Amino acid sequence: MDITRLNNELSRTGEKIRYLQMLDRAMRSWDPPRQKTKLPGPLILQIQTSDLCNGSCDMCPYSCKEKSDRANLMDRELYLKILEELKTAGIVCNVIAMLQNEPLTDSNVHSLISDSKNILGSHVHTNVVTNGTLLSPSRADELIKAGLDTFTISIDAFREQTYRNIRKGHDFNKMMFNLKSLLNRRRRPAVVVKFMKLAENQGEEKPFLHYWKKQGASVWIHEPCSRAGTLPEYEKFRRNKHGFTPPSINRMITNVIHKKFSFCLRPFFMLEVLQDGRVILCNNDWDHEAVAGDLSRQSLDEVWNGDLMNRHRHMLYTGDVDDGGICSRCSYSRGHFRNRD
Repeated sequence: MDITRLNNELSRTGEKIRYLQMLDRAMRSWDPPRQKTKLPGPLILQIQTSDLCNGSCDMCPYSCKEKSDRANLMDRELYLKILEELKTAGIVCNVIAMLQNEPLTDSNVHSLISDSKNILGSHVHTNVVTNGTLLSPSRADELIKAGLDTFTISIDAFREQTYRNIRKGHDFNKMMFNLKSLLNRRRRPAVVVKFMKLAENQGEEKPFLHYWKKQGASVWIHEPCSRAGTLPEYEKFRRNKHGFTPPSINRMITNVIHKKFSFCLRPFFMLEVLQDGRVILCNNDWDHEAVAGDLSRQSLDEVWNGDLMNRHRHMLYTGDVDDGGICSRCSYSRGHFRNRD
């Protein structure tokens, strides 16, 4: 293994460890008697700076939504306000540029990554989650210069035809060119490629895993989510059988983690902000049914420790999610790691 691939693997391993540490901290910070979190703010910010996507994938609720050819972009002053309040809270560790969108439809997303580093500090980990079709070498240059720590590219297929069947509207050759150009750089951030286990791509995860690891990328294999009931044909996309089985050590670790984190912890440590400043409970709330507040007119504390957030945290903590709300309709409510390799 060359030094770039080794560094990438170490970075991904470190990221997993940091993520588990954040989960543990979030869970320990929940105060059941008061039904309130002790955290002054989120550990992870997931933010939508553009509400547009350039694809229409069947397993994503975006394909069912009305689409516009023009993106609505987050106002930079609002973005800076959010960062300043997060700085005051003092505990944010990660900023993820992606929420129900394709972040590279915002031509200025690299500047917002730079703002995150400048305001929150260089220690805060930044990540862009993208389908890769807009990740040209020049866009990659901009993001790398801005201080981006991780590129995460969703691919979900090994064979070109499978990719075309799943990721409708995406150009396989363009994605491959962009990704290989990125991986061939001598100095670059960590690169993670994602594979969602679907009926359409059954049998492809093993060659996918081997191929991309050989190319120097880390691989994240996961299962689809019902998206809180907003994915109409969820059962159609799921597999009846899981297919590829990860190494036994991975299964053992996952089982241990699931026992410890047996309910969804996203609202306990993540803040999900839409382009207009509204905060939704979870990134799977595509109908924006559970809006916790609006950071364009409210403070971070009002939203983060508001009634809606804490009520849903309490339901998840106690397992009392069978109330017809978005958590009761979500396949992740009983534990996120149950659906991961």
